[in-house]
Amino acid sequence: MKKGIVNVEFMISVFVFLVTISFILLTLAGSLAPLHKDASLNSLRSVGYQLSQVILFDEGDPKNWDTTSVNRAGVSSGEKYLASSAKIANFNATCAANYSKLLDMYFGNKRLLFKVNITDSSGRNMLNCGNVNNPQFSIRRLAVLDTTRDIIEIEVSVRE
Repeated sequence: MKKGIVNVEFMISVFVFLVTISFILLTLAGSLAPLHKDASLNSLRSVGYQLSQVILFDEGDPKNWDTTSVNRAGVSSGEKYLASSAKIANFNATCAANYSKLLDMYFGNKRLLFKVNITDSSGRNMLNCGNVNNPQFSIRRLAVLDTTRDIIEIEVSVRE
């Protein structure tokens, strides 16, 4: 074989190798977008579940918080699945007065929105906080109201 001359078989094998590598890289690059979307949705589900846990099971900070002294808002009366009607009313007032404070309290600087609805077993709306159109994730939890021992439904919806 002379210098500077390349076999046709070598040129064909290099071409096939480059085409194969290009195909594999393009296939992998195309599959990353759905994986990112799924990961983002799973992260949002986790945030929604955590928010429902804090609202349902946390008494708040301080424990007897009101609209002016709230550092962390929760509707628990101290027992699991027992919601305080006074804290639900305070949550509603805090939301009406300063929804952005609640956003900052729960999410910090993340660009997330939430909505909390609490209804009793007769369908009466006790709390309607936030405005999320087309939520990406919603979770419904049940609890008992401390004053009437009525079952209430807490629905938490989140969206980016």
